[in-house]
Amino acid sequence: MSIIAPKKQKMLGFLLCLGAVVVVVAGWTWARSIGESSTDNAYVRGDVTSLAPKVAGYVTTIEVEDNQAVRVGDVLFRIDDRDYRARLTQAMANVEAALARLTNVDADTQLQHVLVRQAEAQRRSTVADRNLATKSSDRRRELIRTNAVSQAQVDESDTALSRAEAAVSAASAMVEAQQQRIAVLATQREAAIAAVAQAQAARDLAQIDLDNTVVHAPVDGVIGNRQVRIGRLVAPGASLLDIVPVRDVWIVANFKETQIEHIRPGQRARIAIDGYPNEMLEGVVVLLRHKFNRRRRPVEARQHGHRGNRLTRASMMRRCTVAIEFGTWRSGRNGGSPGSVTAANVRLREPRGGTRS
Repeated sequence: MSIIAPKKQKMLGFLLCLGAVVVVVAGWTWARSIGESSTDNAYVRGDVTSLAPKVAGYVTTIEVEDNQAVRVGDVLFRIDDRDYRARLTQAMANVEAALARLTNVDADTQLQHVLVRQAEAQRRSTVADRNLATKSSDRRRELIRTNAVSQAQVDESDTALSRAEAAVSAASAMVEAQQQRIAVLATQREAAIAAVAQAQAARDLAQIDLDNTVVHAPVDGVIGNRQVRIGRLVAPGASLLDIVPVRDVWIVANFKETQIEHIRPGQRARIAIDGYPNEMLEGVVVLLRHKFNRRRRPVEARQHGHRGNRLTRASMMRRCTVAIEFGTWRSGRNGGSPGSVTAANVRLREPRGGTRS
């Protein structure tokens, strides 16, 4: 008996120590969790870029695969560009034709200036003939008084003067017409310049369409939701693949109204991603947004007279959406990208004695 008693005492002491350790650990865990709010209704989010072609055509080559990492400027896929090359060639030919018309108008303008000078010279010639005819007519009218010339000669000189005056008028009208032609050519030149600009714009658009047959990545990320296939006829605006960011992602966590008393922007958060149970991420609360969810739920049975009817009422359940940033997510990991079904367990530390936000 004296030998067994010490063994019982040792066993009892061991059990008491073990119980004390369990109580301390449980108390420490309880004290640590008092000021925390936890939810598993949380997901990884990010700005997913959906890509659609700007031109129609058949896909000829695909340069990427699902879940492939891409950088800005990388080629994703190509569309058959034969039609667009032909349109660009046609547009370039139209530009050359418009430039030729402009050159022709400039040449006509230069020629017209020469014709104006020619008309002015012709007018000066007719003016000289008129002056000579005027002098001849005046001379014969003086001579007829002395009967040195006949009346027929006088009439002839008067007729020559009239023809000379008519020739001057015609030459002056020709000068005005040639000068007006210069104004017409100036207007035609403006139209030709506008036609050149229009043709150049059409050429630039054709070049843009040709360039758009090669689709590049606008942002860094990972390929997802790839629906593009070789030989598929694509149309502008139809989404063919997504680029999922591997940087600048965040957590969207939904907390109940009873959990958000001390949650406010700037608080630290601990995040556990389901796909990485051995890694705890640190984050910061950046946004709080309240929302209401209506639902019907039964309440306790109440006796009204002798009837035991169960009453129902519309209850308002308010939840709070909390956005949490947690820095740069390392690429090449599965389950931590936006758009995935990965859930996250988020624990927010609520400071004791804090004010209500």
